Amino acid sequence: MQGEYTDDYHLVTYKILSSLHWVSSRCPSVPWVIRADDDILVDPFLLHKLLPRAEEEGFNCYLWPKSYVKSTGKWAVTKQEWGYKYYPPYLAGAFVLHHHQLLLRLLEASCRTPMMVWMEDTYVFGFLAGEAGGIRPELKVMQHSHVDDMIYEEDLGRVTSWAEIDDRTSWWENIVKFHKGSTEYSRNEGTFNLHIFGYR
Repeated sequence: MQGEYTDDYHLVTYKILSSLHWVSSRCPSVPWVIRADDDILVDPFLLHKLLPRAEEEGFNCYLWPKSYVKSTGKWAVTKQEWGYKYYPPYLAGAFVLHHHQLLLRLLEASCRTPMMVWMEDTYVFGFLAGEAGGIRPELKVMQHSHVDDMIYEEDLGRVTSWAEIDDRTSWWENIVKFHKGSTEYSRNEGTFNLHIFGYR
């Protein structure tokens, strides 16, 4: 799909919103929506098994509770654009799983919420998600810590997605092989803790 905007990094927010609008209009009966960056490797077999346990009223992803505003580099934001030291809580937009109804509430929120900062995760998965009621402290948040460009064997069958993996083709084959050899995904229902990203 192609939207009516310049393909510029500072306009990624429009790309996300237009893609969500496309899903809402072209795929209205799809119950779940996944939004993932192009450098994310996803384990769809594990996701399928875990969907019944996903939060329908919230976003299933990692929450950044207090992210520092950068003044240099790719994600630089000037004090004129955002005059605070930290962003408000927002969701890591590299991989987000949410119910279709929450998508509709996101789009509705975009019609009444001005774009206060160009950072797409902060606006779409912070301001809009908050307006849509999808950021609530009582919701289960899937865990992650720091970026790593490796997948560990023990992560297979436990981690749903990884970022910035160098050899994605080989690891995709390992994911397929793992699930072919696993007839049932075993987990402790009382202490289960899903890692949304392959970060350590």
